[in-house]
Amino acid sequence: VISVCSEITPPENGVLNCTNTYDTLVCTLSCEEGYDLDLIPFEEYTCGPATFHAWNFETDFNPERRLPNCMGKKERFEQSALSLQHVCLYIMFRTEHCRFTKCVG
Repeated sequence: VISVCSEITPPENGVLNCTNTYDTLVCTLSCEEGYDLDLIPFEEYTCGPATFHAWNFETDFNPERRLPNCMGKKERFEQSALSLQHVCLYIMFRTEHCRFTKCVG
């Protein structure tokens, strides 16, 4: 049985640069000019034998495999500061060690 990584697509106004290094796909995410990511991206998005052919950002906290969005700089500037809840969700997404009930107070 050959395992294959599922396809990922960049967010609107986003760019995924991917390379195939032997048996692992390695991608980086950026935005087109005039846009910024709404969350800090992973340095690399990987999929291969080391991740059991699942993308490294596909976790229990991110089962829909949501990548950061690319937002217009003005739109991003006009957003209010991240609430504690958003920060906690981000931490869970990145580390899977934050307990939501302890982060939101």
